[in-house]
Amino acid sequence: MVDLKLNKCEEEMDEAPQISVIVPSFNYDRFLKETLDSILNQTFQDFEVIVVDDGSRDSSMSILKQYQQKSSKIKIFTHPNHQNLGLPRTLELGIKQASGKWVAILEADDVWNLSCLSKRMEAVSDKNVGFCSNKIDPIIEVGASDTWFRSYVPRVEKQLKKLQGGIGTLDLQDHILRENLIPTFSCSMVKRELLLGCDFDTPVNAWLDWYLWIQIFQKTNGVFVDIPLTRWRLHNSSQNSKKSLFKFLQKYSVFRKSLVYKFASAPYKNKESKIRRLEAPIFVPLTERFYLGVREIGFVLFLKQVIKRFSRL
Repeated sequence: MVDLKLNKCEEEMDEAPQISVIVPSFNYDRFLKETLDSILNQTFQDFEVIVVDDGSRDSSMSILKQYQQKSSKIKIFTHPNHQNLGLPRTLELGIKQASGKWVAILEADDVWNLSCLSKRMEAVSDKNVGFCSNKIDPIIEVGASDTWFRSYVPRVEKQLKKLQGGIGTLDLQDHILRENLIPTFSCSMVKRELLLGCDFDTPVNAWLDWYLWIQIFQKTNGVFVDIPLTRWRLHNSSQNSKKSLFKFLQKYSVFRKSLVYKFASAPYKNKESKIRRLEAPIFVPLTERFYLGVREIGFVLFLKQVIKRFSRL
């Protein structure tokens, strides 16, 4: 059983909020104030804020306690003895403590447009969907590169817009198996009941979001808001700046094999076709992604990106 350190709000809400905003926090004290301000100043105010600190060793906890004194919306959780247990356990804890119908996740170094939650709720209000995502703008820190972002994010956003165009909602049941079309947790909003039914034991920790989206889109459709409501921070300490191509290929192979096993043992619709797609040689989906990346930013720039990743250990 997990022990919790919980700082309870002095005032309890009479009714559950529409949205539980979950902020997984770890050693991002330099960004945390901007992140929390972008939540608390939303035009849509029917939300609670669940912050789970994953064993930060900087001043994050001090900042969180200051903000908790300012707003009764904020609840702070930690793991037992303030351990660092990683993103899967941190996010899982936050979801278990949430009470809203919807869960919106904002990573502790990212920022929302002040109308983010309002626009998302408008998008889902008249549709029978369990997922919502939106367009993203980058915040490029000094020394960071946006090449990876430009070769990936605009491309998948165009794909989401195209897929949604015909029926008004996103059916990503098969598309999400090839590639993660939802670039970051910070652009997502999901019905809590769907997340509670997910397996968080991802075969690749860095791809927890993709692992969850694959499970969720087997059960529901989504909507895409074609407005940049999320600002995604690009900096040298982020996961994407640390990827090497060889490590990516290893992880990608492990990830796909794990999904084959999952679909073979679970009652997913059309599971035979999904397994066949995942069992295709690895060069099939990678060649397609290479082609799409080149088409988005050009061969020379894309090749430079590939060479840069080859050079990383």
